[in-house]
Amino acid sequence: MIHERILGLLRKQARAWGGDVSVVPRVVYGAIRSAESTAERFYEAPFTDGLGSFWSSKVIVISERNSDWAGIVHEMGHCFAAPKNPDDYNREYDFFGWEWALVRALELPETCWRQQNKNYVVGEENGDSNDFGVLSLREQTRILEARLGVAKKLGLVRGSRPIAIR
Repeated sequence: MIHERILGLLRKQARAWGGDVSVVPRVVYGAIRSAESTAERFYEAPFTDGLGSFWSSKVIVISERNSDWAGIVHEMGHCFAAPKNPDDYNREYDFFGWEWALVRALELPETCWRQQNKNYVVGEENGDSNDFGVLSLREQTRILEARLGVAKKLGLVRGSRPIAIR
């Protein structure tokens, strides 16, 4: 289970941006995931267990047994910082700096966020990709600062605050 304080902060921010974070029982998540006909397309997050989103309505859905709150932050990036749905927008590295800005703005435990992102592939833009977790703290910070710069250029972060673009 995700710590209630962290979940509350993420849910409050999602709601402020016109979305939500919904924690559901595992069986309900399974039904959502396997539904063939729903009014809205559900995008299941790869490499996770029990996490996805209804991109159009900006609702992140997570199974009650999932403890990966960094995954919620990432799905919020898809819902609030990406101009197109996950099938049509594969430049999610563009909003990695936005994710970091959100963690910092909400004063979430950054060390935990970095640990939960250990398998996130970074450095693709220069052909020298690595898992985030194998990098030193200094290397991680250098990459995050660069990605924050990209997020600012794209209008996803103003000052130090992440914004919703949709």
